[in-house]
Amino acid sequence: MKLSVAIIIFCATTVSYAAEWPEFRGPNGDGHAAITAQSELLPVTWSETENIAWKTAIPFEGWSTPVIANGEVWLTTATEDGTDYYLIGINAVDGEIFYNERLFHSDNPEPLGNNVNRYASPSCAIKDGRLYVHFGSYGTACLDTKTRTVLWERTDLECRHYRGPGSSVFLYEDLVILTFDGVDQQYLTALTQSTGESVWRTDRTTEWTDWDEDGKPLRDGDARKAFSTPVVSSVGGFEQLISPGASACYAYDPRTGEELWNVTNKSHTPSTRIVLYNDLAIMATGYGDTELRAIRLGGRGDVTDKSHTPSTRIVLYNDLAI
Repeated sequence: MKLSVAIIIFCATTVSYAAEWPEFRGPNGDGHAAITAQSELLPVTWSETENIAWKTAIPFEGWSTPVIANGEVWLTTATEDGTDYYLIGINAVDGEIFYNERLFHSDNPEPLGNNVNRYASPSCAIKDGRLYVHFGSYGTACLDTKTRTVLWERTDLECRHYRGPGSSVFLYEDLVILTFDGVDQQYLTALTQSTGESVWRTDRTTEWTDWDEDGKPLRDGDARKAFSTPVVSSVGGFEQLISPGASACYAYDPRTGEELWNVTNKSHTPSTRIVLYNDLAIMATGYGDTELRAIRLGGRGDVTDKSHTPSTRIVLYNDLAI
């Protein structure tokens, strides 16, 4: 059995249950941990032996971010060939694995084709004792963390990821919002948190220009993929779901899926999450004609030429972004 990189918990004295990490990039989706009474005790240096509470090897492999609630750590892994998909539960105090179950199986997973992604990259989300697990088109499920039982699952949300899934679960009010940006179709969909039933689906309205002389997508549609996770921003008391896709960034009504605005670009495969600052949504457009853009919120329709600040071109050199 192949083991993924070990998960390591750092602490100074004890684990604080108040400091939860309920979704990808934390409690507010911005990568910032909540401030607690023990925050000042967190270490600023560590090594293989210094400030290590425990280390646990995880079976198989996956690039998903762990989520933490009520003293439990949850994350996903998958077999190297993508045939089996697992959920792992770990005790946050001592690192003991208390849950290791296969949730989904695929007879014919599409080969990844390179080493830039894995089959278990989308992160879970946890809320009120319900864990929402997502492997892209290979399966989505809701687990009761107290009884450890699967409450519902979906395996009918289709998308040809081509290089594997990457967009994480996003919870909004009573909805589970999922992003599917593959080579064959690109859309967002919302399910009910209680039953997993579909509430809305909205297809991207991108006008593709990646056609070869035979009328087929270049590189098998590789430039149509995206791996980003949306955020919600409130503008004038009205909330909007902001979601980067290939060649465009979109905003939707999170309750209905209605498209509100879009900003087009010439890049593809965005994976970073939007950063919100005042009335701006700051995004990196992805590969190709890479730019760092600040989009002024509050517009409607195609606001490419009137709602963003002048773009900053990013030059990629080796492992540097200049």
